Amino acid sequence: MYAVSQEYIEKLKSLSVKTRRITGMVGDVGFTEDDILMGSFNYAEQAVASSDIKLGGVFIGQLSLTFLKSFADRIPRGSWKGKEIRVNIGLKLDENTWEYVPIKSYFIEEANHSASGVDVKAYDVMTKFDKSMSIDTTSGKIYDYLTFACGRCGVQLGMTEEEVDALPNGNQILGLYPTNDIDTWRDLISWCAVTVGGFATINRSGALELRVWSDEPVLTLDRNDRFAGGTWSDFVTYYTGVSIVNIEKETTSYYGVPIGDTGLTMNLGSNPLLQYGTDELKAQQRRAVLTALQKFNYTPFKCSSLFDAALDLGDVIRFTGGLAGEDYSDSCVMRIDFNYSKGCTMQGYGKNPAVFGAKSKTDKNISGLISRTSENEYSTLTYVNITDFTLGENISTRVIDIKFASVKPKTVAMFHEINLDVELAEGSDVATCYVEYYLDSNLISYQPVATWNNSGKHILSLMYFLTTLAGAGSYNWEVKLRMSGATATVDIGDARALIQGQGLVEWTEWDGNIEFTGDKAIFIPAYTINAMSSQTITAETRHEMYENEMAGASEQIGAIPANGIEVVGIGDTIFIEFVDPDYVPRAGEGLYAGGGLTTGLL
Repeated sequence: MYAVSQEYIEKLKSLSVKTRRITGMVGDVGFTEDDILMGSFNYAEQAVASSDIKLGGVFIGQLSLTFLKSFADRIPRGSWKGKEIRVNIGLKLDENTWEYVPIKSYFIEEANHSASGVDVKAYDVMTKFDKSMSIDTTSGKIYDYLTFACGRCGVQLGMTEEEVDALPNGNQILGLYPTNDIDTWRDLISWCAVTVGGFATINRSGALELRVWSDEPVLTLDRNDRFAGGTWSDFVTYYTGVSIVNIEKETTSYYGVPIGDTGLTMNLGSNPLLQYGTDELKAQQRRAVLTALQKFNYTPFKCSSLFDAALDLGDVIRFTGGLAGEDYSDSCVMRIDFNYSKGCTMQGYGKNPAVFGAKSKTDKNISGLISRTSENEYSTLTYVNITDFTLGENISTRVIDIKFASVKPKTVAMFHEINLDVELAEGSDVATCYVEYYLDSNLISYQPVATWNNSGKHILSLMYFLTTLAGAGSYNWEVKLRMSGATATVDIGDARALIQGQGLVEWTEWDGNIEFTGDKAIFIPAYTINAMSSQTITAETRHEMYENEMAGASEQIGAIPANGIEVVGIGDTIFIEFVDPDYVPRAGEGLYAGGGLTTGLL
């Protein structure tokens, strides 16, 4: 709810006559309600569809009104489309005081002229995300995905990184599964909203915002506060389970609350951001969505009220009085239809768990209807970085990190294009860029070098043919750059890669295998260990994550079979300390190992 004063709220609740007014701008031309045809000013916002409640709503806000001819003549015909409409709705508190509530900005899409004036239809900037997105593979936090989408579509992100990280799954590193139904940036934002257990909308500042369900009322209304009454269901909608399609396995997994699983099941679909990692990690991420849904505990309703423009999507209103057998009912605003002359109609949707709950549990055993990648199918995967990089002198920095799998060991063509902003070091005449290729953390002998004799923007075009794949399995391809005589930066979206080959499918996260070499511990995919021999670690060793000073928890691990090879001779035990208990290692990341350590596998 927009932050209005207590005087504003009390004035709306009072039985005295309310005096309102509109001020606004079309581009740089101002208007008032005197310039608008009476009864024509309407706007609508929604978070979910009335017929099918789902997470990940990304609905476009709509505004319609008719400007009278006297005002329309002030704007040249043919110049209306694309102009911004900004509106403030004021309430008179006393003889000398007005309080204004701004609504979001809308941009004119249609302007139809008639003898009486101009009929205008306008939409918010959510429409800007309806651009084609062709990225198959990348990884990052939810904040990275949102920042990337906003940067590509010219929309401001209305949340800080800390605010996004605080959302469910907000601090997780999430990979984008290549097999997905993402066609536009709005599709990607929708999946981000599903992952945090909420919906996306454009806020009053015209910026993108993710919102999650709340159990804290922002307003209490009794029967006298309702302008035209309303209707309330005699049940409460709540969820006690989620189901999700596992794309790789073509199955559906169900996650329910441990006690009292009597509510509805929310179908998360084939969310491409919740497909990677160990079974434990995926369960953790998916249950985080279920935990967020525990606050979805609302009575469906429809009510007309004078609390017009101050309300926002996702606001919880506590209604008191007038409900048979109940002292109050909490309802969530999922749709707002505002008419300046008639008031505001709010709606919240839901289904009866007693009727639909049992039926929704059939999702537990649904098989996913997804076709597997044929081993002879020629596939193309693309990668774009969604974080920026700074390349220091003589420091290898990873700018491309692609996890992929092949069901058939064929040649894979790797194409890269990296746009660098190079800055020559003081006294240096030449900037040298050394390229390092890694396959499953193993440095490849072919290492091209590029040089430039001036600062500025430079394009690094690279190509490599992988002909040494051991067989069907998962692989990790990395490109690292090392500068000499200069520094450089790579902005978001400026490191791009294209992989082409037969039978290419998804990448996988770390699966629990660790390779110990000297004083380093590097996580590797399971498919790369079958040719290695197990050796003995005789000393008890403690490992800590790089660059992390937080206290953590230790886990004791014994001998573990890996890919049919039992790792023997581990001896007493190894203690591995993950400084952040929620951290999940990814392929290629390292651990610091203190003390002596012989080579082996865990």
